[in-house]
Amino acid sequence: MTMHRRRRLATTLLVLAALLTTSAAVWAQESASPAGKGASDLWDDFVYYVKIARPELAKSFARALLDSGTPAKEVYKLSSATDDVELLLNRAERMPQMKPLVDRLRETIDTGYEQMREDPTEIAASIAKLTEGARAYTIARKRLIDSGEFALPQMIQKLTDADTKPQLKERIISVLPHMGRGAVRPLSVALQTTDDKLLNILVDVLKQIKYPHAVPRLRELYETRELLPATKEAVARTIVECAGPEALEKPLASLFYEAALGYYNRNESLLADPRWSKANVWAWKEGLGLEFHKVPREIFCDLYAMRMSRLTLVHDPQFYPAVSLWLAATIRKEANLPAGSTDPLHGDDQPLAAYYVRAAGARYGQQVLARAMSDYDARVAVAAIKALADTAGAKSLVIPIPGGAQPLVEALTYPDRQVRYLAAVSLANALPDKRFVGSPLVLSVLNEALRQRGQKTALLIAAEDEQRNVLKDGLRSMGFEVLDVPSPDKAIVAGVTAGGVDLVMLTAKPSAFNVLPLLRQEPIFAATPVVVSSPLSDDLRDLAKKDERVVLMGSDTGMAAITKSIESAVGLVAGEPFRGEDVTTWAVRAADAVYHLGLTANGTFDIERARLALAGALMADEPSVRVASARALAVLPSAAAQQAILALATDPAADIPIRVSGLGSLAASVRRFGNQLNDAHAKAILAIVTGNDPQDLRQAAAQVLGAMNLPSEQVRPLILQTVGHD
Repeated sequence: MTMHRRRRLATTLLVLAALLTTSAAVWAQESASPAGKGASDLWDDFVYYVKIARPELAKSFARALLDSGTPAKEVYKLSSATDDVELLLNRAERMPQMKPLVDRLRETIDTGYEQMREDPTEIAASIAKLTEGARAYTIARKRLIDSGEFALPQMIQKLTDADTKPQLKERIISVLPHMGRGAVRPLSVALQTTDDKLLNILVDVLKQIKYPHAVPRLRELYETRELLPATKEAVARTIVECAGPEALEKPLASLFYEAALGYYNRNESLLADPRWSKANVWAWKEGLGLEFHKVPREIFCDLYAMRMSRLTLVHDPQFYPAVSLWLAATIRKEANLPAGSTDPLHGDDQPLAAYYVRAAGARYGQQVLARAMSDYDARVAVAAIKALADTAGAKSLVIPIPGGAQPLVEALTYPDRQVRYLAAVSLANALPDKRFVGSPLVLSVLNEALRQRGQKTALLIAAEDEQRNVLKDGLRSMGFEVLDVPSPDKAIVAGVTAGGVDLVMLTAKPSAFNVLPLLRQEPIFAATPVVVSSPLSDDLRDLAKKDERVVLMGSDTGMAAITKSIESAVGLVAGEPFRGEDVTTWAVRAADAVYHLGLTANGTFDIERARLALAGALMADEPSVRVASARALAVLPSAAAQQAILALATDPAADIPIRVSGLGSLAASVRRFGNQLNDAHAKAILAIVTGNDPQDLRQAAAQVLGAMNLPSEQVRPLILQTVGHD
């Protein structure tokens, strides 16, 4: 080859290389642009650029997909066809500036999944594809499993339809055992079918799934239906497979009651899927098949606890614990129902929970209250006490329930203020005719209600100054008034004197191992949440396991750790927040309770113990509290009570209506117990009568003066002020 030809060939190759490089660059640039691409390509490119760690390009394709208007169901389908999609999204999430987009993708995928899994058309199409070949079967099987319980009504219908081809029935039966735990409730309720072939299929499927919450319905089938010997034997085998041979020996009602308890206690295996805001409650209608009602997830377990309790009583009308459990679940269902939501299973003319609790009577109301306090559920406790107060006599309120407990008396030491106050007011208003165990606590709690100002209170027991100051600042920043007493013995006395606290915080010095038993010995601290700020150890973890009202904070005393620990501890007692208006309401109710005790001359309680608290409440900001406290002081037979009322009535800073009311209470006290005021007090009242105050105040003072029945020389100034009319 000549030199000239070689040069020409080299030049040609250089031109071709340049053209190829330019074309490759153009191709790469075009492929790296989301413009004009469909959803499938956008998703594939997003996946590709995540895998090769090109976050800018991955971000552009993710954003383009999300902004393309692609239906959520389609995005879900694309994601479900991708291997290890969750790992891929986790990887993308860690890339710079990708988390917000990945969060949007997850939300879109979840929405698409929920839409697709519930779509009857999609479900029907997937069922039909089960017989369209191996690949179609694989895809359809996965989609039906993804649809879960939503696919079951159509799958069961196909199994009972005489027109369904045998091959399709076989394929459906092959899929059912893979539907998992979520299928157990609908499959169990479908055991009520009268179709023997379907019954045998369901029993075999439940045997393969092996979840114990199928057992009550299986035993119901085993005991209450006439079955062919082979079917009965199959049911027995399934029961044993799901829950062991003892499940064949237990009474049927006990099995339903255990299931009710499991739902009420929210056992993890029975919970609804936390990803969704709604959950399904299933029923079987002969001729129609499976049907479901969507309910707010928050009340799902309560509804099933009610159902299982009801079925307990169906199979054993004498199984009384199921009554109180049904009542407690009914109350809690109403408390857990989210604002603006409804319970589709509650009939329009069906009464509310309070109706049933009142109708059930004191025996069951006390049992509901005992369960509520054991569960630290103040909402259920309050509802139970209200029902007891409305329907039960004094004897029923304090009589022990089976086991010896006195729930309403024990409620006087419950951590939640509203429960304590309501229990005290209810016991006082019941006017018991003799003392009972715990009766002195009633006045202690009423005094607490009169003294409190709605401030959350924490008891801090810490010997080391630096740690104590840090914890004290943290508690105060969260709105707590802090009782800071380093000595355990003195701290407990301070807490009892304060009428209890909302929270106790312990440290390593003095040791929580020594202080906690001392606290729990005092009834008022028996259920108070405790936070322990101390280095973690196995012994400390064991302590927290034994006392489930203890929260371990560790040695971190940062504000975030303090906040998290306190919020966890306070959350152990489910109750409503105490608001400003609650402070007024309970102070007035406490004063009224003392007033009625004094008015009826009830000797069970020493109401003189309320005098100091009532006198202090005369200085409250709310007029209603001052008026109610003066009225209550009027039934206390002491000079100090009359003097306290007089101080309010003669206070020039008080509003005239409050002073008028105070004078009325003072007049009532003087009429009831006689004049226990001295000359100085009499002169103060006479000064109002003869002064220039408003006429209604002077008339109220005159009533007091008349009730005092003063000697003539003390009344003389009142007469002499009329000079000029002679």
